[in-house]
Amino acid sequence: MRYLLSSDLDSYLQMSELVARSEYVTKNIVVAVASQNEIYDNITASKAADTLLSMNDIEAAFVITKQREQEISINARSTGNINVQRIMEKLGGGGHFSNAATQIKDKSVENVRKMLINELKQLNEKE
Repeated sequence: MRYLLSSDLDSYLQMSELVARSEYVTKNIVVAVASQNEIYDNITASKAADTLLSMNDIEAAFVITKQREQEISINARSTGNINVQRIMEKLGGGGHFSNAATQIKDKSVENVRKMLINELKQLNEKE
């Protein structure tokens, strides 16, 4: 079991960097945005989202990373109070109520961040 949960130091450092690059976009939603120049694997991005979600007062976490050239990914997690599936569907993805993702081609990390922030603002206005 320990082997399944373990990761190498480089992956851990990448995950920690993503967590450190997070910021609140509302009082209970955080977005972590990776460097445009670095490629991250999906597991590292998912672990970063899970780590953010484990912190006090965070109800939803979104992690934006470059996973391939010309492909940006968003990993989304929630505690169950925010439907991240619906948000990811609006950006071309899907998943489940509290665990969802999307991949967006031919956009920069910053463009995808702006798209996500726009969707989150619309969600916040509806509440």
